[in-house]
Amino acid sequence: MASNGAAIGTSRPPLQSKFSESYTALLQGRQPWALDDASVDDHPSSSSSQSRPAVARSKSAGKSNSGPRSRYFADLLCLPVETRLVADLLAAIPPEKLLDDSPHSQGARIADNVGALWREAIRVWRESDEDEVRRRNAVDTLVALSYPILSKRFSNYSFDLITIFAGGMDEADDVFTLLVDSIHDTLRGGDLARVRIPSSTRDDADDSDAHAAEARAWIDAEVQHRALQLGLLWLSCVAQTSLAAYFLRRDLFVTASAFTSSPGGARYAYEGAVFLGLLATIGQGSAGGISLNVSTSNPYARRFRDWVDEQCMAKILVAAASAMDRDVQSYRQVVDDSPPSLAGSIAGLATMRWVSGFSELLGPAALPLASDPKRKAASAASAVGADFSHLPSPTCVILLPLFLLSRSNQAFTSLILDTADTDVSTGDTRARASEDSFCHLASLASYLVTHASVSARSASYGRIGLLCLLVFLYDPRGCRNMLFDSQHATRTLERIRLCRQREPALALPRTKRTRLITAVLDVATCSLRYNLSKRIDTASYLISLRLVQRAVVLCSDERVQLEYDWHDCWSATLALAAFLAARYTELRSSRDLPELIRALIATLNSILLRSDHFLPSTHEINHFVYELVRCSPTLRKTVMLLDPSSSKDAAGTPGRDADRQAAVGPTPPKLYAQVPGWKNIERVIQAVEASIADWVEQKPRSRRNQTPDINTITKLIAAIDREQLLAGANEDGYAASGPFEGANKAAVQAAMHHELEWLDRIQEQCLPEFVRHACADVLRILPIY
Repeated sequence: MASNGAAIGTSRPPLQSKFSESYTALLQGRQPWALDDASVDDHPSSSSSQSRPAVARSKSAGKSNSGPRSRYFADLLCLPVETRLVADLLAAIPPEKLLDDSPHSQGARIADNVGALWREAIRVWRESDEDEVRRRNAVDTLVALSYPILSKRFSNYSFDLITIFAGGMDEADDVFTLLVDSIHDTLRGGDLARVRIPSSTRDDADDSDAHAAEARAWIDAEVQHRALQLGLLWLSCVAQTSLAAYFLRRDLFVTASAFTSSPGGARYAYEGAVFLGLLATIGQGSAGGISLNVSTSNPYARRFRDWVDEQCMAKILVAAASAMDRDVQSYRQVVDDSPPSLAGSIAGLATMRWVSGFSELLGPAALPLASDPKRKAASAASAVGADFSHLPSPTCVILLPLFLLSRSNQAFTSLILDTADTDVSTGDTRARASEDSFCHLASLASYLVTHASVSARSASYGRIGLLCLLVFLYDPRGCRNMLFDSQHATRTLERIRLCRQREPALALPRTKRTRLITAVLDVATCSLRYNLSKRIDTASYLISLRLVQRAVVLCSDERVQLEYDWHDCWSATLALAAFLAARYTELRSSRDLPELIRALIATLNSILLRSDHFLPSTHEINHFVYELVRCSPTLRKTVMLLDPSSSKDAAGTPGRDADRQAAVGPTPPKLYAQVPGWKNIERVIQAVEASIADWVEQKPRSRRNQTPDINTITKLIAAIDREQLLAGANEDGYAASGPFEGANKAAVQAAMHHELEWLDRIQEQCLPEFVRHACADVLRILPIY
């Protein structure tokens, strides 16, 4: 009896398409155009080496397609391209086989076939006299051949690609320049031939005559999209190699952004944005960072700074917001962390018999957790045992262009943080962009930083999410918008979904929030709280502490008293100090650990000095001082770690009274120079401790061993004169401003310049690794099939 997969009554194998037969032959090393006699056709495996032309690695052999081979490829390019078939066939060929130097080996013939067909496809793509169908198939052929080969691991990546695709070094310039030119011209298209975006310089060599424009009339949005995918494919693989230089010879920024701005290209804004991001990071592994203050040799990075096309930016933000929302949903599919709602509470009660009638009144739509078994099971799952190793989703690569544009372009940042009250129901792209972009960015950043310790890739994405938010706080207009109280900001904050998948979860807001900066503080708190481990990510903690410190400075300077529950932020910051003090011997391999300790103390010092100007009440101020006093032994021990002579004892290694000495012993004078802020904190702590000691002394001897309760300590804290204790105090890393009037303008500018220099350094530290992960993720999500 015939099996289900075979036709009934016949044993004939399934028919292969002409395309499949041709590619199978080519990728088995056969060259049908060279087979002259029928016997060779019948027995291709027994054909002698004399019946095939030699495959030499020279300019004269096989670099230009002519004669029978050209006619064979012309027929092949008439067939619709089966991309998945080509990718599967090429994926089965090991890289060393494609680089076999033996002239008559199978691998050499396969490489010659692939390279010849690839070059013929470029020629057909560029040839104005060719048939439109063949030109479209030529672009698909280039994608199909490039994807599986670029994904292979070659020992000498750039040279091996040149050998396969160009046939040798002599032809590399011509072939790869033609590839980039073809992408450039196709993205311009027929209608976009003379389109220029604002800030672009005029290049007379790019002006095509009427004949050239007519020759591109066959190009539509689908063909341009395929060319964009080809560019993404190549950039994601060669952007950090010498082959990336070919992408610097053409101004692809103008053509790619113009295509994204066009009506037909708007739906490809996501891929267009990633393409621009990869262009701006060409050579990022060896070049300097992209900064407002530092020049760079990458022309695309300079384009980012000068770009003013807000309509295109808005389209990119709309696409990015949609992608980031899907990324958040991918986390929630693992563990549903939706906050409890009234409907959900009633749904739970509805399971009780005496209120079962409520379920009929509410209906199934109002009972999502009770009526949906999958969501109910997911909600009951614990994040501790959940597997987040596959996250974040590769579509998070959209953070690359978002970060680069936010870092270098103030118009883009202003668009994200536009707090003007607008009506999104009108369908205006700019209104949608400003309404959604920050909301989804803050939401995604909270999930990224909560699970940053899962893997190196997760940590890299988390750092970029934090840097995006930090950039907003350093942008002159952006930081003002972050503090602006508006209905727009209120609506945005209500829609932000903070990650609550790990315990202890952040407390739900007790008051209505009206300023976007509160979301930044939530994300920074998540980062500080959930990533304490022996492999501590010092860069993430440095950025998180700087976020808190910068937020405090901005609120203090503008006299903004945030309606924010600071308790989670204080506890997360002080928990970091406790972790460093307890695990220093296991962490000391990190070279950035001393900088992290200094940043921690500097942040606490800024909070202490500016508390009168941003905390909403005296009670909040006293509560912060209480937390400092409560953790004073830990803070002293942490500061002592910076002193090599005492770090051994303070770290808890052999020494009889190490912990006691770290807790009550005097601070070495040299540490005050290393950590200026500690002197201010210590002065306040000592004043409170002295008040507590006096309170104990006033008690009868029989009750002196009793510890004062929290209410008593709070009263003692309120009684100390903090203004006198902190008179003349200054901050480490910030010029006198806000509560320290009288500072000259030059000091403020010098402090800001120091801050921006630090931002450049931390960016240069984090960006190269993120670019490598982003390039790998582009290959995972590129829809080439």
